Amino acid sequence: MKPHITAIPQGTRTFLFEEAELKRRIEQEIHARLKERGFQEIVTPLLEYYDSAAVALGDEAGRIIRFAEEESGMAMALRADITSQVARSAATHLGKLPLPLKLCYNGPVFRRAQKGKGEQYVLNQSGMEIIGEPAPEGDGRIVEAIMACMKAVGLESYTFSVGHAGILGFLLNEIPPASAGKIKTAISKKDKAALARELDKSGVDARTSGAVAGLAGLCGGVSVLDEAERLCGWHDGAASAVGNLKSFLRLAEPAGFEKRLVLDFGETRGRGYYTGIIMEIFSDSMPALGAGGRYDNLVGRYGKDLPAVGFAFDVERLMEAVTRQNARSKRER
Repeated sequence: MKPHITAIPQGTRTFLFEEAELKRRIEQEIHARLKERGFQEIVTPLLEYYDSAAVALGDEAGRIIRFAEEESGMAMALRADITSQVARSAATHLGKLPLPLKLCYNGPVFRRAQKGKGEQYVLNQSGMEIIGEPAPEGDGRIVEAIMACMKAVGLESYTFSVGHAGILGFLLNEIPPASAGKIKTAISKKDKAALARELDKSGVDARTSGAVAGLAGLCGGVSVLDEAERLCGWHDGAASAVGNLKSFLRLAEPAGFEKRLVLDFGETRGRGYYTGIIMEIFSDSMPALGAGGRYDNLVGRYGKDLPAVGFAFDVERLMEAVTRQNARSKRER
């Protein structure tokens, strides 16, 4: 018997018994909290045209699992991102509905795992999108819904990592694209030496170089906003983005939000569509339990300009976080 007949591909898994029950409970709790807040469910296709998928994913398009359809030769893809599918639906057959659209979903996405990162090929997501509501109101609504979902699944200890795509984004626009890409890679890897080297090679002026280097390592509580303004207040676009972040923080005040907050000005998300607030949730030294942000230009790529913001939970990581928390509680009894 060939070995692969009884095996499953690396990066996939089977959920058995208690695990399957926990997965279903978490998905149902998230769906119930979103439904209470007026979100309506959308189910998007697992299979789509590659060009439609790639238009949204920017730097991550290489992670799309693609193949040629046998008869037509068309480039096809397994679903790699639900947010872009929701954006496409909002621009097309949902285009005549009143705004804002509040949509939620649950299902797997498929991505090529990056070598050495222990990633899954299949990610089970539960998420939400608000289409047609600008910042900061829509952003605050998303945060409130996230916290309600976290409470419902029973996870008590977690932090919000919050940044803004426009702060570094506007500054990187001042740098030649070839150099900017290398600088962004160094920032994402938290490699200070490489960042300094690439900034020097880029030939960018000292003020921009200093702002990028300073912001790349800047994180902490609300108090670090003053330092962010000092670093980039001279640049109209970056300063406006800091102001947008401040407005979001004033509005996003559900109980307990600020004490869970870490601002990270060096966050550079690989997906090519974020334009404003970007958020991740962390717990217990694990990779992110969920991620999202504002993407005001994405719906326009499919034909209708609308502001939008969303967030998706990684269900399997939520399962692991809840399991760890429960095990810790048992040990402490």
